[in-house]
Amino acid sequence: MNKTVKNIQTGNDWAKDRYFFQPGHGQSIVRDKGNEYDKAQYNDLIFTRACASNATFSRSGNDLIIKAYGPADYVILPDYFNPNNAYSRAFNFVFTDKTLSRNDIAAMTFMLNGTNIDDVLYGWESNDIINGGAGNDTIYGGSGNDTLNGDSGNDHLYGGYGNDILNGGDGDDYLEGEHGDNMLVGGNGNDILIGSDDGYNVLIGGTGNDILAGGDGKDLYIFQAGHGRDVINDKSSQTDVSSINDVKFEKAYVKNALFSRSGNNLIIEAYGGNDSVTLTDYFCPDSPQKRAFNFIFEDKTLTVEDIAQMTFVINGTWIDDIITGWDSKDIISGWLGNDTIYGGKGDDILYGDAGDDWLYGEEDNDTLNGGDGNDHLYGGNGQDVLNGGSGNDFLDGGNGKDFYIFQSGHGQDTIQDNSTDTDKTQFNDVIFENACFADAKFSRSGNNLIIKAYGDKDSVTLTDFFNPDNQYSRSFNFVFSDKTLSINDIAAMTFIIDGTNGDDILKGWDSNDIINGGLGNDIIYGGNGNDILNGDDGNDKLYGENGNDYLSGGAGDDYLDGGNGNDILIGGNGNDTLIGGHGYDILNGGAGNDILNGGDWEKDRYIFQAGHGQDIINDLGSSTDKEQYNDVVFENAYIQNVIFSRSGNDLIIKAYGGNDSVTLSNFFSQSNTGYRAYNFVFADITLPADIINNINISTNGTDGDDVLHGWEGNDIINGKAGNDILYGGSGNDILNGDAGNDKLYGEDGNDILNGGDGDDYLDGGNGDDILVGGSGNDILIGGNGYDVLIGGTGNDILSGEEGKDLYIFQAGHGQDTIYDKSQSTEECQFNDIKFEKALSSNAIFSRTGNNLIIKAYGSNDSVTLDNYFDRESPYTRAFNFIFEDKTFTVDDIAKMTFIIEGTDADDVLNGWDSNDIINGRKGNDVIYGGKGNDILYGNEGNDTLYGEEGDDNIIGGSGNDILLGGGGNDSLFGEEGYDILNGGAGNDYLYGGNFERDMYVFNAGHGQDVVSDMAANSQQGDILAFKDYKSNELWFSHNGNDLIISHLGTTDQVTVKNWYLTDYCRQYSITTADGKEIFASQIQQLVNAMSSFSTDSQNIPSIDEQKMLFNQQAIISSYWGN
Repeated sequence: MNKTVKNIQTGNDWAKDRYFFQPGHGQSIVRDKGNEYDKAQYNDLIFTRACASNATFSRSGNDLIIKAYGPADYVILPDYFNPNNAYSRAFNFVFTDKTLSRNDIAAMTFMLNGTNIDDVLYGWESNDIINGGAGNDTIYGGSGNDTLNGDSGNDHLYGGYGNDILNGGDGDDYLEGEHGDNMLVGGNGNDILIGSDDGYNVLIGGTGNDILAGGDGKDLYIFQAGHGRDVINDKSSQTDVSSINDVKFEKAYVKNALFSRSGNNLIIEAYGGNDSVTLTDYFCPDSPQKRAFNFIFEDKTLTVEDIAQMTFVINGTWIDDIITGWDSKDIISGWLGNDTIYGGKGDDILYGDAGDDWLYGEEDNDTLNGGDGNDHLYGGNGQDVLNGGSGNDFLDGGNGKDFYIFQSGHGQDTIQDNSTDTDKTQFNDVIFENACFADAKFSRSGNNLIIKAYGDKDSVTLTDFFNPDNQYSRSFNFVFSDKTLSINDIAAMTFIIDGTNGDDILKGWDSNDIINGGLGNDIIYGGNGNDILNGDDGNDKLYGENGNDYLSGGAGDDYLDGGNGNDILIGGNGNDTLIGGHGYDILNGGAGNDILNGGDWEKDRYIFQAGHGQDIINDLGSSTDKEQYNDVVFENAYIQNVIFSRSGNDLIIKAYGGNDSVTLSNFFSQSNTGYRAYNFVFADITLPADIINNINISTNGTDGDDVLHGWEGNDIINGKAGNDILYGGSGNDILNGDAGNDKLYGEDGNDILNGGDGDDYLDGGNGDDILVGGSGNDILIGGNGYDVLIGGTGNDILSGEEGKDLYIFQAGHGQDTIYDKSQSTEECQFNDIKFEKALSSNAIFSRTGNNLIIKAYGSNDSVTLDNYFDRESPYTRAFNFIFEDKTFTVDDIAKMTFIIEGTDADDVLNGWDSNDIINGRKGNDVIYGGKGNDILYGNEGNDTLYGEEGDDNIIGGSGNDILLGGGGNDSLFGEEGYDILNGGAGNDYLYGGNFERDMYVFNAGHGQDVVSDMAANSQQGDILAFKDYKSNELWFSHNGNDLIISHLGTTDQVTVKNWYLTDYCRQYSITTADGKEIFASQIQQLVNAMSSFSTDSQNIPSIDEQKMLFNQQAIISSYWGN
């Protein structure tokens, strides 16, 4: 059937039809289902007077479009490319010069474009070019050599049959070649690239962290700098040379590449730490095909044999790892977790690192380092080096001569060596690095030898060393920095008896014994002889028995009984009970609250030091024989610092401050004066008891919350424990808050207030007072007068209030704040802040808001002067800063450079007289530089920056900023956005930012400024705005590459840099105060017209004034716009 088609024609299904087209046929659609299986029944599309060579074939969706006569005439075959409808392709295409078959169409290349949404696009048998566009697209290439472009979005691309090119584009894409020789390019994003099993694939992941799998057979992986952290998981099952994959690192060199191992994976970093390629399971011993790679660099290609020659570091994870080395020399680190590491063959280095680790050197000569934790190290065969590190470690070198290494802090380690060699040259060496034999302690516990070379916290126990039935357990040398000991040297020593960590009962003999109880609640009997008994930790009981004994309780609440003889009893830490017994005994309770009794009716000596605690002496001496008076000795204490007080019949002496006290029971007893048989020995004086009776005793509080009032005299008031309130009243008083959160009020007089422990409130009141906060977070108020304020440790608040005051700080004072209300600006009345033992060169001065912060002793201590930088209040700066080497005045502070950081909100930031660096950060900020040569950064946001006085650097950053230089020779940099720059007075440098429009503002007296800017066109062109000068007051001239704009009659001028160098530097317009505007194209005419006149130093043209004005008016009317 013959048909002439005009618009839409539908032929008889299955039968052969003929469609005729002539020039001018218009837009025609042909719908016909032909017989796909009988080519003789294919429909004919006949284009009369048309050549195939002039026809164009294109694709829209699944439709084929044919234009044989030009763009106005075309034929549409709907659904031609539908992969599920082969009948729509039963056509021949008949032209004057040629007839095209279905196969001819399939050989053509068609382009298919997706939309901006998520598309599913199918290629055909042809060589397709398919562009996904925006959206998350799915593209099938079909057969043919196709090019698939995912473009933006997270796309899925399937090449199908043929040799295809797949480009993922932006997004996290999935690319699969399927069949043939393919090129897969991931592009930006974290992509997955899968080649084909039946072809040679080229895989380029691009940027992002990609996963690449080339498939079975030889493939090529290409990487460039910036490729990200990629993973190759190749599916190759071949190991022959022809199937080895190539991994190519473009523009990379072997000497710069880093090869490392993580688990069974090989990691290559060819471009630095941000890029890496991980080859999964490369080291898996059961998968040699995972090593079928060559590594191609610019200078060299590495084979699998080259990789095998390298030394690899194996690092564990933060969990419990089991790591096995290979036949090579491995370096294995367990890292975190409780790890198990096997070195295997080779001379390995094993690191347990953190955790309780088990390290097995196995064969050959290994080095084992336990690291932190309680580790087990087994050297195995060979000559091994074992270092347990910190923690309590177990070490077994195994067969062969081994070396055990220890350093300070190694912990409590155990050596159990099973060597069976009796050759002394093969004895193991136990090496104590940086330890001297003279400082080492050797002791015995059971059959074990214990060596402490670095103090009591570190020990090495050699198990079974003294076992007479096991000679091999003594096959050791002991190497110190100054000496090496043999087994014979050990045999010549005398050993101390040491208890265990449990509750021991230890007994000495008739000899002079040294018995150490160790941990636990021990009972120790010295027996006869002059013994040394050390209870050590625990609540111990020590009995010296006969002889002149030395008893030391150590830590814990101990009971010490000297027995007969002249004994020395040292309680140590804890609440101890010391009984001297018969003889002249020396008792020292040590730290803690102790009870001491030297023995009645004979002379004894009691010794106290600072920190001794709250002790009680209960001793009844001879009241008639002063030679037998007991001595109570306060070492390094001076009488002027001592506080005597009374509680009932007891005398209480505080020689070291509020935390330490000695109570003498029944000292004031009227029935038995033997309780006063004492001499009190201080560093500067010894007082007998009868003088003590004549001393006025201070007022003491209780351990509760007291309210104590002084009287008209000079009082000493001690609050003791509890949250006390103390009032000094009139007189020059001493108030000691002691423990607790106390309130001390000096009131009238020149008082001394000591807060002591706790968070205290001290108010000096009237007079010249000394306020010492002590420990805790205290508040100190000086009041009227010249006050000295010492906050002590803790974070304190100090205010001297009216009058000149002195603030004193020492290292460890905490983070203190000064609020001073001084109203004087006379330098002689300035407050002094003294940093004792601090050098000005080590002090750090910084600013936060309006506060000045001084760190004179490191980062943990700081003094904050509240509102120091308040521009409206000079009183807040009435300070001198006194260091050991120098005193700083307010003028010295003004010369410093301070950094002021804004927030992400809209800030108003004020500089001061100093050289400030102010950073606005985000937000629309307003920044004032103040005096000094400041650096102002607007950063993000639309900021307004005032340089004010000084030679300032002002940087606007991003956003539309206003930059005002103020006085001085300033440099203004607008950077991004539409910026307004006004240099102000001085010779300023102005740079608004290239290729964006900015405005430069010049007022009368602006000085001699320089403008440097570039623009690509007039839309980006900048504005030079002369706000105070009219058009007839400006003079234009040419100087080198620069344009000079001068103001007639003054020295003001603007130099426009590189005006004559490039068009980019001439994109300006100039506006004046009389509303005139001129552009770059007219300015050169002004320069040429004015070049015939010269000017003097005041920019006055050197011609007759009337002639000049006439000519200038002519020039202006000719070239200036209205």
